[in-house]
Amino acid sequence: MSAEKTYDAAYFRKWYRDPRKRIVRRAGVARKAAMAVGVAEHLLGRPLASVLDVGCGEGAWLPLLRELRPKLRYLGLDSSDYAVRRFGRSRNVRPGSWGQMAELRFDEPFDLVVCSDALHYVPTREVVLGLEVLPELIGGVAYFDFLTADDDLETGIEGDTVGFKMRRAAWYRKKFRGAGLVECGLGFWAAPDLAPQLTALERAPGSNERSLTYALLAARLAAPWRKGLPPATSSALTAGAACIPTGPARARKRRASAPTCGRPFPPDVPGLTPSCASPRRSRS
Repeated sequence: MSAEKTYDAAYFRKWYRDPRKRIVRRAGVARKAAMAVGVAEHLLGRPLASVLDVGCGEGAWLPLLRELRPKLRYLGLDSSDYAVRRFGRSRNVRPGSWGQMAELRFDEPFDLVVCSDALHYVPTREVVLGLEVLPELIGGVAYFDFLTADDDLETGIEGDTVGFKMRRAAWYRKKFRGAGLVECGLGFWAAPDLAPQLTALERAPGSNERSLTYALLAARLAAPWRKGLPPATSSALTAGAACIPTGPARARKRRASAPTCGRPFPPDVPGLTPSCASPRRSRS
């Protein structure tokens, strides 16, 4: 990542609110949020209660989620000092990164773990580090929404491409499956405990019986849930924080030649205008 890349107010204003620069509007992210809620509740068999949003930026998902589930508990993690300072109290955005998840302490897992428009900027070492503890954080479903080198090869990528990591989709799938997660399609991955509930058609190709057996075994062998200070009260977590870049990137319109934490969760401040949706992919 370039040392000059700063996730300040100007960055978010340029990529998230400027009509000439932003890519996906609030309505697009609202559809993704509704989809994530529906998938999680389908597999959990109950209303969604908690969400962890890693690389949340300004916490744009929170107002959209609260429209659907007003009592939902939300924790956002981001490395942007601006985002934490501006939205820390109103949207419960706390300092943290994907690579830092191994250092954080949570009281219990989350029904839904979201990482949208962020993982394609994270250095490989930090991706692997975060995956070491990811299964402990997912109590239901994970939703990973990002681009890969395959998207660049097929359609090209536009938007904020500074620091974009050209990793293949197969690389991510291998890492996620190695962590015990089971792919459901459309960016959703089920926790190991939920894997045996999936039907054959709910599992993405490649999630065979061997991977399901591994997922169940990984869930049973996982270390007991770690107790400790939530990130909102641990000052040590901010020292030397690894940066998880968040920013807009999307696949260009397909060319004709291409194949078709834990508690507490402080309340929101009322009257706050929701920020623009995190821009990523064009839908034609």
